[in-house]
Amino acid sequence: MMVWKHDGFGEYTVKSGYRALSNKLTKNFTSISPNADVYRDFYKSLWGTYILAKIKIHIWRLMNDLLPHYCNLKRRSLRVEAVCLLCKVDLEDSGHLLWSCSILQSVWASFQIKIPGFEEQSGGKHRFVLNFSSTDD
Repeated sequence: MMVWKHDGFGEYTVKSGYRALSNKLTKNFTSISPNADVYRDFYKSLWGTYILAKIKIHIWRLMNDLLPHYCNLKRRSLRVEAVCLLCKVDLEDSGHLLWSCSILQSVWASFQIKIPGFEEQSGGKHRFVLNFSSTDD
């Protein structure tokens, strides 16, 4: 008799499979990253907000470096050049597009949003997570 150990009834469901997989990944993530609690809270509050699902998915893809920017396309051999077409100074990746591209900094400024400079991409992501988590509902 086959029994699924991750469910109280011993039967496999997609929900119990997803829960088992996410718990396993969370344990692995916790052992790797000292800021795992911050990110876990961030994702929990992200999925709990009342915004469009496509915006939540876009933020999730941004945080996991899954957006189709030029660096990712080059890594998959779909693009030869990876230099930002806007500023032509640095490689186009998520961190550059959000935090350090001079052209996009002027776009942020036109919306009267001040984005401090970040030395590295993970610093920008971490600051975004902390700001998102600290905001009111």
